[in-house]
Amino acid sequence: MTATKEQGSLVCKNVVIANVINRSAHGLTLVEKRILMAAIAKMEGVFQPVKITCLEYAETYGIIPRVAYQQLKESAQSFRKRYIAVKDAGVNWEINWLSAIAYPDHMGYIEIEFNYKLMPYLCDLEAKFTHYKLNQTCALRSIYSWRILELFEQMLPKSKKSGWLIIKLDDFHHAMQATTTHRKNFNQTKTKIIEPALNELVKKDNWEINWEPIKEGRKVERLSFSFKKK
Repeated sequence: MTATKEQGSLVCKNVVIANVINRSAHGLTLVEKRILMAAIAKMEGVFQPVKITCLEYAETYGIIPRVAYQQLKESAQSFRKRYIAVKDAGVNWEINWLSAIAYPDHMGYIEIEFNYKLMPYLCDLEAKFTHYKLNQTCALRSIYSWRILELFEQMLPKSKKSGWLIIKLDDFHHAMQATTTHRKNFNQTKTKIIEPALNELVKKDNWEINWEPIKEGRKVERLSFSFKKK
């Protein structure tokens, strides 16, 4: 494998993914999510192998190079096994994110190739896509914050800074990969996922957010969010 992109700053690059991917269960840790989105941003819509150096990763996410190299190496060993659960046109798919990953010893980079089945969702997108700047996520320390940010960005009208989202609780749990405990007890979803994530988005990415659960009878069926980017 030969990388086709040179080292450079990633913080101002765009992340563009299909909405169907955005609402799917990603199956990733925070570090794996960082690697994935840095790679998507660096591809710039062209399906090809991508090299990410520890210096790029450190600069993008605000950590020291030594820690960056350790995170890249350790996550590379597990990332190859990760898959995304996608429901598209009534068909359920489980697709491995990557077809190959290389992490040469003592070279300070990893190189990844995406699974070709993901190409329609990552490249040449003309409609129904989510678009945001990678630097919006650099300070986030919660995978839930990142996933909720993506749901908000999906619902922002073009060139607008405010929007709203109403999502079924089951779909929210799926996107967040909520545990059985979270799914059985809404208070767990509220205190362990929603509130900490929204607080982080408010403090670190300058959002104004209001939300409420929507009940049918005594059971929460949907979540309603209104949000504004300062």
